[in-house]
Amino acid sequence: MPSLKDLRKRINSVKKTKQITSAMRMVAAAKLRRAQADIIAARPYAIKTNEVLISLVTRTNPDMHPLLRVREPKRCVIVVIASDRGLQGFMRFLQPELIPPGRFLHQAEQRQI
Repeated sequence: MPSLKDLRKRINSVKKTKQITSAMRMVAAAKLRRAQADIIAARPYAIKTNEVLISLVTRTNPDMHPLLRVREPKRCVIVVIASDRGLQGFMRFLQPELIPPGRFLHQAEQRQI
């Protein structure tokens, strides 16, 4: 059985770990808020760019440029969203149905996508 001194050390250690984890969560929340604010600030530019492109496509003959032609897709695009920092387990918990990119590509090759 551990001594009283060992128990106190363990309790203090757990408290300090909890404090560090709490501080890391606060920093992550602040970064997320900043990123969301940046996205919201960029939204008007994205909307206007989309309007300009739609206007351009409707006024232009599709035969003038290959990017304006309607065609069947030959390839698919995979957008990988990942964290470059720790505490990634929580992201995995939120999206358990996500397939790692390597496994997805392997399955796609087998299905001839």
